[in-house]
Amino acid sequence: MVSFTISKEEDDNVFGKEILDIQGMDIHFILKNYSMEVLNNYIEEGLLDIFRMIEKDIDKATGDARDSLLRHSVLVIIDHHKKFKPFIESLVKQQVIFTRKKLLSIQEETREVLIANLEEQNPESNLLPKNINPYYYYQLNSYKFAKYVKEKLAYCDYIVGILDSGLANKKKATATLRDVKYELASMGYEFNSEENNTARKKGKVMFFCDIMNTIDRGTALDFNELGLKLVGLKEKHEAEDIVFSLITGDSEEEYLMQYFDNVNEYLNLPGIVFGKQFMRDKYFLMNEGFENYFKHNKIDKIIDYTNELKKESDIVAVYYVDDNPTYATDSIKDAFGDTYYHALSIEDNKNFNGENITSTIARNINGVLEVMDVYLNSEMFEENSYQKVYTNDNDDEYAELNFDDDGDLPF
Repeated sequence: MVSFTISKEEDDNVFGKEILDIQGMDIHFILKNYSMEVLNNYIEEGLLDIFRMIEKDIDKATGDARDSLLRHSVLVIIDHHKKFKPFIESLVKQQVIFTRKKLLSIQEETREVLIANLEEQNPESNLLPKNINPYYYYQLNSYKFAKYVKEKLAYCDYIVGILDSGLANKKKATATLRDVKYELASMGYEFNSEENNTARKKGKVMFFCDIMNTIDRGTALDFNELGLKLVGLKEKHEAEDIVFSLITGDSEEEYLMQYFDNVNEYLNLPGIVFGKQFMRDKYFLMNEGFENYFKHNKIDKIIDYTNELKKESDIVAVYYVDDNPTYATDSIKDAFGDTYYHALSIEDNKNFNGENITSTIARNINGVLEVMDVYLNSEMFEENSYQKVYTNDNDDEYAELNFDDDGDLPF
């Protein structure tokens, strides 16, 4: 995890200088995945020597010691290593490595799902070797790192609360708080009880998906991956939910339900909500069944449903994926106004990518997954537009921390 800050140290050699804060796991990942030609081009010799020592120590360590080294923060003075900054900025824009704020902005339930899905694809199990992302260990360690930091911040809040109550052994509680704050500092985090209370994410993203020649040939693994990418879109927009709707021109209820049943199980992830599922002259809504609906044009349905949900909450973005979508027409621009709209096109021979269009020549579900990847990995979003820290202020977060065997106050 990386972040750029301006140093506030009193040392004249450091004060006011730009500092890159980078984790051991980022250094380890970069050295393992980039050629010597790239490393020599972007990392000065002295800094590369330091990074090699860090890599060596991580490779030799095991268990908790290895985890500690992966989490450990390293400070790099940019003025002394100017070639390194554009390299890191490029990796961040391509979403190859995580920024600290983005990583910690992921909601707890989403993070747990991401960790569980990655652990199920453990390369050592050899169950799903073809689906292993080359960044597998880096991603898994990153999400676990965010979880670890969140727990430590929550623990600090807990101790502060105990101290404020006057019920604790003040000396013991203060010493424990100091130790935890020191560990957070070693990872590049400063605990501040007021800053640790930020608002929940707000708003919804809407995602409309065609069936025929789009997701009609998907497997369980495909739909599982689709679910994770939908969550990725939600996180990218800092939204609370993403509303998923099938949208087909077919007129048979059985046809719609066949594919809704296919995706229902695999898209049932935290943050994904099933909205209206549209067919030619009806829609299906869970717990309500089928209702007649006579707007046949897909764009009209998208506009109508978006406006309906706007009455309940903010709609921050609308996506529409199809093998032959209607793009950003004047009507949809006029109807949505400032609401972000994007068409994802598959099987498009033009392979055109523009302001409101991302396309691929890949077909069916493979095209859907690929075009979502193209979009998710694009530079359409400025880094700061989705970097907000999210902290769960629910007291249940503390209930999971086992402070001692008796369940009593630890101080």
